[in-house]
Amino acid sequence: TTTTTTTKQQQQLSGVNNNDVIMVECCCTIPSVFQLAYSANTVLSVFIAEAVAARAVCTVAGLSASVLEEHVDVEVLKQSVFKTSSQLCEVLINEFLFTPPCVSIDSTINEAIDKLVNLDILQELEEFDSGLSLIEKKCARTIAANLSWEDEHDEDDSYSQQILTESRQKYTVRLSNPHSKEWLLFLSGVAGPLLESYHTVACHLSQLKNNDMLESDFLKYVHNISKSKAEKKQLLYLESCGLESIRSAVKYFIHIKMLSTYSSEDNNTQKCVHLEDCTPAGETISDVEERFNTYLSWH
Repeated sequence: TTTTTTTKQQQQLSGVNNNDVIMVECCCTIPSVFQLAYSANTVLSVFIAEAVAARAVCTVAGLSASVLEEHVDVEVLKQSVFKTSSQLCEVLINEFLFTPPCVSIDSTINEAIDKLVNLDILQELEEFDSGLSLIEKKCARTIAANLSWEDEHDEDDSYSQQILTESRQKYTVRLSNPHSKEWLLFLSGVAGPLLESYHTVACHLSQLKNNDMLESDFLKYVHNISKSKAEKKQLLYLESCGLESIRSAVKYFIHIKMLSTYSSEDNNTQKCVHLEDCTPAGETISDVEERFNTYLSWH
């Protein structure tokens, strides 16, 4: 949020009544939050990977207001956090560059999870039962055998064990520690406005079920609904009603082929959007809505 000062506070800043405490009042009106969001966007990329990992932790843990108030630690599986983080990176592909050149997204996500451990947001659980079934061992060895750098049987066993150990790794989310919880809530909120914009678009894709619309008209339709929600204080983040983030959300749904576009018959310079029955991955509109609900449901 941005800040503003009253006339009295300005007098205090200039030396009048300088014995009084200067109070800073938050200004949460829409113009102010947009100005701050514009300034903040230049630095978000510095810790966006950790922010995505934190949002994934909250999603996987199913955190709710009641859970947060109880200050009780919860457990999450690393594999689930990793998978959700990967999905979120795909969602925000039009917003950020998550990796530098020649670095895989998997490495970036693993590094981000490690940073959450360093911040004491997550704590590795002591090694638990590592006994592997015959099926699990066979599966792991099959994976290892397909890797070009796996040459020897010992390396096979070592790498297959590493795969299964990492997939079974669990973390404790340190909600009992106020400092850790504060860090978690801060980082998870970084991508919150963008995800809420995407969520709003996902919830109104059904408007295209019976009739295609001009892309500009659909953007205007969703934008007006979002602004109306902002006026009624029904949004978690006021800046999520921004037109640019809504436009990026539509691009994402075109990217995953939930929406398709074609030139308008009346005007070739304008595009129409059409809602597909499902994405190539088999995700329906209901699946899309449910997925984006989970990204925000812990609030």
